[in-house]
Amino acid sequence: MVRKIINQNLLESFLLKFIPEDKVTGSSETELRYISSLISDLLYHVNYFTTIDAVFTAFENLSYPISVIEPLKKGNCAIPYVQTNSNTIYIGVQTSALKKISEICNYYETPGFELPPDRHKLYLDFLKLV
Repeated sequence: MVRKIINQNLLESFLLKFIPEDKVTGSSETELRYISSLISDLLYHVNYFTTIDAVFTAFENLSYPISVIEPLKKGNCAIPYVQTNSNTIYIGVQTSALKKISEICNYYETPGFELPPDRHKLYLDFLKLV
């Protein structure tokens, strides 16, 4: 099955609706690499994909708090800056929202996995968005 890259406006709408802004904590759950991977896992199930650069740009466009921990490595043509440093770039998001998205991914991937009612509503809202 061919997957389509998600439109940047749709990605930004997704972030606003499903991953609310919060202060930057610097935890592994708020690393750009982790968040991007989680979003990609979810989008995979509805035949979309995204890139780490697109996710970073969306957070930037929406003015979410972003913190980059030194030392920074320069990107090169093969591996851009954001990809090179994604494990030291932290985004200010609510980690509870990320846990809910992770549960929705489990729902897709695990036969018999049941979603609590509030997660099921979130799942249906996600399907309406995409």
